[in-house]
Amino acid sequence: MGIVDIHAHWYPDGCVAEAIGDQSDLRLDSVPGGGQQLLCRGSYVMSMPRGHDDMEGRLSVMDQAGVAVQVLSVGALDIGLARTRASLVARRINDALSEICVKANGRFRFVASLALDDPAELVKEMDRTAAMGAVGV
Repeated sequence: MGIVDIHAHWYPDGCVAEAIGDQSDLRLDSVPGGGQQLLCRGSYVMSMPRGHDDMEGRLSVMDQAGVAVQVLSVGALDIGLARTRASLVARRINDALSEICVKANGRFRFVASLALDDPAELVKEMDRTAAMGAVGV
């Protein structure tokens, strides 16, 4: 199979903004030079680097480095930030991750995101994402 990068982050368009909603303590800011960062009451929480969503560029870098497959996740994004919408946000993220994997013809796999607030919904989403090809949660 070749080299497998098991620690690759990709953030579906709008997923962080959707997770934080209208919570006044949380803010998504642009970073000089590109990318974004999530702040909570002005303190750093996580980053989305410039170009994280450039799949053609990512594939090119993978080819140059000899990486056959990347396993994608949303990294440090806490789905629980979405509170009562956490299950919906997780489902949206998982759908987008699955879609990008399909488009990349086997170059990407994904780790599913799960909302922890509703155990029954968590099990349903875990089963659903396993059927979609998730290689972990």
